[in-house]
Amino acid sequence: NGMIHTVRHFHLNLYGELIKLKNTLALFVAGGVPIFLAFINFIIYYSDGDKLVTAGINPWPGYIYQLHKFWSGLLMPLTIILGAALVNAIEHTNNTWKRVYTSPVSKGSVFFSKLAAFLLINLFTAIVLPVSFQLFGYLLMLIKPELGFQHYNSFFYESVVVSTRMMLAGSFIIAFQFLLAFHFRSFVLPMIIGFCITVTAGIASYWEHIQLIPYAYPSLSLRAERSATLLWDIYTVRAVTLFAITSIIGFWASAQREIY
Repeated sequence: NGMIHTVRHFHLNLYGELIKLKNTLALFVAGGVPIFLAFINFIIYYSDGDKLVTAGINPWPGYIYQLHKFWSGLLMPLTIILGAALVNAIEHTNNTWKRVYTSPVSKGSVFFSKLAAFLLINLFTAIVLPVSFQLFGYLLMLIKPELGFQHYNSFFYESVVVSTRMMLAGSFIIAFQFLLAFHFRSFVLPMIIGFCITVTAGIASYWEHIQLIPYAYPSLSLRAERSATLLWDIYTVRAVTLFAITSIIGFWASAQREIY
């Protein structure tokens, strides 16, 4: 009965968190940023596609890889950083933590329901990413047929696998940024911390010990498995392990939290 009661409360909390996020900027960012990236790449291919595509060679792999490369190295971490801040800003801005923590649910349930909602938002992003890439690729078929996209396999399955793998490789970023945004009332501070680590990972991208910076895992995973034949690699395993550890730390910290 205790376990059923806990699961029921978690489910209700999760549903409540998703309802709160329904009309917020968090969902707009999660879906809008990958679409914006796909649109910018579409403009580049529409304007200079003849310089980017070699006649007789499938243009889809290069088209998709360049999108994934830019996404994994910069836009994905920044999207997570901003999303985490927006998800937690609801309680911070309205100063409703006291009301949340005095409700008949555990502090741990509050933490994990918000984290689960944030995970679902990032899953939504991982789905929008390959879909938007493909749609703009199909648009290039129609209005720029000389590039030859219509003559080859679109690599949609591979794009979905890569997008999912990048999300898994970025799972530590998801947990860490969520933990920062959950505990700091300041909207800006968690973003500054995340931005500085992201920039550091980008600058040190070819450092021999870059694997020590988990914010580089999405781009390292992309580089390691460019063929998109595998969902799991060393970086996704490390990231998911760190996600679990960070979530446990967040659970403990939320249980100790005092609200005045």
